[in-house]
Amino acid sequence: MVARSDGSPGSAPRQLSGPAHAKVNLRLRVFERDQSGYHSIESLYLRTSWHDTVTVTRGGSRIELHLTGPEPAPDGPDNLCWRAAEAFFRAVGRPPAARVHLEKRIPSGTGLGGGSADAATVLTLLNELHDRPLDEVALLGLGGQIGSDVPFAVLAVPMALGWERGRRLLPLRPPPSSPALVLVPRERVRSADAYGWLAQSRAIAAMPETGPGALPGPARLSDWRTLQRIARNDFESVVFERYPELGQVRDALDGTGAMIARLTGSGAALFAVYRDAGTREAAVDALTLPDGWTATRAEIPG
Repeated sequence: MVARSDGSPGSAPRQLSGPAHAKVNLRLRVFERDQSGYHSIESLYLRTSWHDTVTVTRGGSRIELHLTGPEPAPDGPDNLCWRAAEAFFRAVGRPPAARVHLEKRIPSGTGLGGGSADAATVLTLLNELHDRPLDEVALLGLGGQIGSDVPFAVLAVPMALGWERGRRLLPLRPPPSSPALVLVPRERVRSADAYGWLAQSRAIAAMPETGPGALPGPARLSDWRTLQRIARNDFESVVFERYPELGQVRDALDGTGAMIARLTGSGAALFAVYRDAGTREAAVDALTLPDGWTATRAEIPG
């Protein structure tokens, strides 16, 4: 939902706001590097209701970024919002001129894709404020240059299957709406480190980076029972080896009646999906989290 703030009657809006949703990965496979040096992936993305809020105001003489909210985030050019704004104005051949306000709630460095969603929302809102000079294909391509999770957020669908660093996406009909629980630890895991650990582990084990196995047809992927069978995350073994506490909490989640409990992205956040809100609340009451962890209730939209 995008909120408008219009200028004078008949004029284009000067300000737009929109949510930037956290995602989880129901399935994340990592394969060999492509010609650009990046690992190819197969990812089943699912949007959650947990979100940051991005407000973009057209005008000014440069890019300005203002941060508020309970979660810290990089400031200035290191923030993906800033990079997204620069990329947009470069793509449309206009001088950079916009004010971006980011209300940050999703923790960074957790595999929840908050920064990527923020960037995608900036791209979408800037495009709307400037009378849509870029079509969806161009926006997806621009998002792919910023980060592998950005195209899914640009697409703004509840669920999609992604390949090749997330640039190839197949929107899917999502499973029924379900309550979820997102657990965020004190630890943060750098994606580059996680990829390095995985490559090292496979080299030591002389394990080939096998290609993707066959998945059920798209229609069956809207069923939670099917998703339970195919849920996996290739990063779990190497991340849990270095952060045993994460593995222990994931095991505890498995024992709370969750349909699916997994690491998301390369970590360090964990998520669990439940059949109903009562089961989730019982899980919250039963879990004893280590110091520094937080639990957030979210919804998986159907």
